[in-house]
Amino acid sequence: TNKTNGQSQWRTNTNVTVTSGPGVGDGIVVIGSRKGDVIALNQQNGSVRFKTSVNGEVIAKPAIANNVVVIKTVDGNIHALSANDGHEVWGYQQAEPSLILRGSSSPLISGNNLFAGFANGTLSKLNLSTGQLDWSQPIASAEGAFSIQRMIDINADPIIYQHRIFAATFQGNIASLSWNSGEI
Repeated sequence: TNKTNGQSQWRTNTNVTVTSGPGVGDGIVVIGSRKGDVIALNQQNGSVRFKTSVNGEVIAKPAIANNVVVIKTVDGNIHALSANDGHEVWGYQQAEPSLILRGSSSPLISGNNLFAGFANGTLSKLNLSTGQLDWSQPIASAEGAFSIQRMIDINADPIIYQHRIFAATFQGNIASLSWNSGEI
């Protein structure tokens, strides 16, 4: 849609049930589906750049930068795909608890850094090019007698402000972390 006059620029029927918000970057718009479909559209005309699939439901909005499309699935997997053709460049998995909220924070890219929050209450920083883990920091710890009391999902998107990372969990824990070390 044209942001000046509101007129539609293009429209594309993907023929999938879209469950993520659109991620935009590097000249493409990327969406994900309940069945793990990932579709990248040309930002200028809506033509399909690539269509691929990942294992897991995509609820989080994809992040795109530096020719990498980052897909985070609801089961704690991160897939880094090539923005050119959708092939997987690297993957990362975080062990998730058996009971999680039906939601998912979106991954955040800054420079060559990727930040991702998980349902186990952990925020992680990875190298965008290689997928190598720089640090991983628990924001909250699961406590309580019942599974619902132990839910500590990070479903809010992390935020960067002045080289600090801010993250919040379902139970209301909010943390400010050092960019370099992940120290709270």
